[in-house]
Amino acid sequence: MSAGGPSKDQREELQEIFNYFDKNKTGEIEIESVMQYFETLKLNERPGIAEKSDREGDEKKEPTLTFDNGKRTINFEEFYQMMSDAIYGETADTHLKETFSIFDTNGTGYIEFENLKNIVGVLGDNLTEEDIKGMIRAVDYWHNGKICYEEFKEFFYKDLD
Repeated sequence: MSAGGPSKDQREELQEIFNYFDKNKTGEIEIESVMQYFETLKLNERPGIAEKSDREGDEKKEPTLTFDNGKRTINFEEFYQMMSDAIYGETADTHLKETFSIFDTNGTGYIEFENLKNIVGVLGDNLTEEDIKGMIRAVDYWHNGKICYEEFKEFFYKDLD
């Protein structure tokens, strides 16, 4: 991975993710959307997000989540910095393995059609079976109809070198 951070293509991918959550096209996304993304990727660490209690000692109230900027919304540049650190930082390989395991729901060491179809369904995307098969083909360098971790990693890091 390059020391300079995400490549131009990865910045564009992060912009696409941001745009996906910016459904109202306001240029900002709410913390709940980012939390949904973190939960989908099963990222235990939530960089750039703080829990604050509304009142000290009040255990009945749930903590309020805010971004490090103190707001409940974030613009693309803030999102880009936060996600660059989370996805492409020093712990990227750990996060990548965790992400792969989310897709490998049956623990076979492969992402197969049914795995990807289920994840896409959870995210609420309306992709056809052909779209999902196309996603697998784009990463399946060994042409065996499924994606192993090495293929997943190769695809993810292909533009970093």
